[in-house]
Amino acid sequence: EAVMRISEGIYYGTDYLPAYFHSYIDDPDIIVFLAAVGDQVPFIGYQCGPDLWWRQDPAQLAQLDTTVLPDAVPLQDADDDFCTAVQKCFPAEACGSYDGKPIILVDWNPFNLCPTNLKRLQDDNTIYVLRTEGETSLSLSNTYPSPTVRMLCCQIYASNMSTVLKHILKHLQNVSRDYPTDSICVSVFVPQYELEDSVHDFFRDTLQMEHVHPCRTEGLVFESEL
Repeated sequence: EAVMRISEGIYYGTDYLPAYFHSYIDDPDIIVFLAAVGDQVPFIGYQCGPDLWWRQDPAQLAQLDTTVLPDAVPLQDADDDFCTAVQKCFPAEACGSYDGKPIILVDWNPFNLCPTNLKRLQDDNTIYVLRTEGETSLSLSNTYPSPTVRMLCCQIYASNMSTVLKHILKHLQNVSRDYPTDSICVSVFVPQYELEDSVHDFFRDTLQMEHVHPCRTEGLVFESEL
């Protein structure tokens, strides 16, 4: 029952978890992880229709970039040095795999941060990198249709709001350009909990999107092989 409550109010009742959870539990080939970080998880979800000003003209999103940072660019080749640089954006608690490497969540599936996994993830995700002095940040997103909206799942591994903003704008420009008539629901994961309020403010006040998730979710379920 506690797990089922995770989905209350999400996607207007169309979240997949209640329909599939028991089949996941019963399937011997699926590993189910339940993760709870106290009673707070930095997960953010907002949605909007195609009539907002920035949906009609995605190029206007560039006006919201008040940073002086370089642009986020598609990931090319990732090596161990790159992964080590990205790891600096992670809280210490994220480095919990058996070999001490951080674990990234991609659409709630856990992966060790390593060149092999990043190359694998490029097949199904849009991956951007932003290099600035002293920081290398990473973001991944994928999009798919649900019964009511188009989903955009975005994970951003950065240590400050300016860098997170650059990544968010890049992924929003892509989905708005590629699916101009779809309503979209954006779910964002950031590993730094202290950034959550700023991200909420940006989606709610600046982008004028509708909040569809509780501000602080008690637990998450994701299934995958590590």
